[in-house]
Amino acid sequence: MHKKDLLERYPTLPPAKVEVTYLASEFAPEMGYGSEPIPEQPYFLYVGGRGVHKNFDRLVQAFARLSQTHPDLQLCVVGAPPHGEELRKIQAAGVGDRVWCPGAVPDEHLAKLYRHAIAFVYPSLYEGFGIPPLEAMICDTPVIASQVSSIPEVAGEAAFYFDPNSVDELYDQMKFVLEHPAARERKIAQGRHQAAKFSWEQTVAQTMAAYQRLR
Repeated sequence: MHKKDLLERYPTLPPAKVEVTYLASEFAPEMGYGSEPIPEQPYFLYVGGRGVHKNFDRLVQAFARLSQTHPDLQLCVVGAPPHGEELRKIQAAGVGDRVWCPGAVPDEHLAKLYRHAIAFVYPSLYEGFGIPPLEAMICDTPVIASQVSSIPEVAGEAAFYFDPNSVDELYDQMKFVLEHPAARERKIAQGRHQAAKFSWEQTVAQTMAAYQRLR
């Protein structure tokens, strides 16, 4: 849970009593150079579950619009393959043949998918932390992310942000990243710096310090 949400739920709780401890990732910069398959065409990457709060439907809509002027693009979706109503929405958007689904993949394969993507897209409406943007930054992948909840705390200035309720803003950011390689490279460099702020050693140290203050 995000600190702001906790304080809103418990308004009598003094803010100074709430300690924030950030998580980290097992990913490392040397990952992602194996022989695992990746899409044959340039692609945007989506990783993880696709429940309602993940906002995947708006990503499909933005990608469909972008595909009208960039027909060589693909959308790589890591996780359970779309089915049922979700698959029908993808087909109705006209991009059924442009969605590439490798399923759930090992970390080494996922790191390669991050590394070769045009950008990783994180359209979530809410996250308590958000490890995928951190994984993407470690793999030198630019991040296009919702400007909500904890996501800006994780990605800092290293992401292209958008309002998750706006398909137009998501489309604009995807198009911008695609058409402005210099800006993309700047965000990759910022991502390396931002990702270096997170480690499990730091998580442990922050947690131990919080317990010691309680004593």
